[in-house]
Amino acid sequence: MHSFKHFPLINLSLFFLMSFSTTAQELDLKGKTFSAKEGETCKMMSDGGCSIHYYRLLQFVGDTVLVSRKIEALCSPEFLAERYETRDDQTTQKHKWMFVNGTICIEGFTEFELIPNHSNQLTAVGNMNGTKEERLFFEEVK
Repeated sequence: MHSFKHFPLINLSLFFLMSFSTTAQELDLKGKTFSAKEGETCKMMSDGGCSIHYYRLLQFVGDTVLVSRKIEALCSPEFLAERYETRDDQTTQKHKWMFVNGTICIEGFTEFELIPNHSNQLTAVGNMNGTKEERLFFEEVK
């Protein structure tokens, strides 16, 4: 006679495996925006200081994706933030995108490849600053 005392554990394991094995074809990115922190730095000045955060944004609109950067500065006094936040990269790039073999290929964009992890996360793998392979972890902006 077989013992089924481990049956709930097996079901739970299968559930977790299935929930994390979402394929790229099942992932609907249209209308979603993702953000990843590229870096951060601190600036000390005679009149205060800032904590500066650099982000990469991906906005999926139909069969195109808008790729841009954003700078967020947390400063004391607050008016110092204007020095950095107005320097956001104003060059939003628009590219076609598609799924190819489980990755998200962005046509004409060579900085990184996107690999979907699960429904609200993407991993970018590539040479973002031209020196070595790096990874960025994109979270869905809600």
